[in-house]
Amino acid sequence: MPLNTNTFDFVIPSLDTTVDFTPRLQTVQFGGGYKQVEADGINNVQGVWTVQYKDVPRATWLLMDQFLRAMANGNTFFWLAPPPYDTALRNVRVTQKWVPTWDQAGLNCSAVVTLEDV
Repeated sequence: MPLNTNTFDFVIPSLDTTVDFTPRLQTVQFGGGYKQVEADGINNVQGVWTVQYKDVPRATWLLMDQFLRAMANGNTFFWLAPPPYDTALRNVRVTQKWVPTWDQAGLNCSAVVTLEDV
């Protein structure tokens, strides 16, 4: 597998960005009601990020949109989350969608992008 060198660092996301962490678990059900649950792998907690960008200039948003379209086929890329999660680059992929909203003059864009940890 080639080394991932793609980084999504066009603008800093808004502090309104949210994350939902979900652990991946394996469960085995035995007789008598006994159930065994364990972590599925060593990096079993996956985050789904709802990232908000506000007042992004048109030219910058067009570059961001082009990058997201190139990554929309499941390719992963690096991204730095806003504080307090900004301790390291995260390896993520675009999950579901990104939704741009333009101001009335069409000069600035606000957008919501959904990313998931890989």
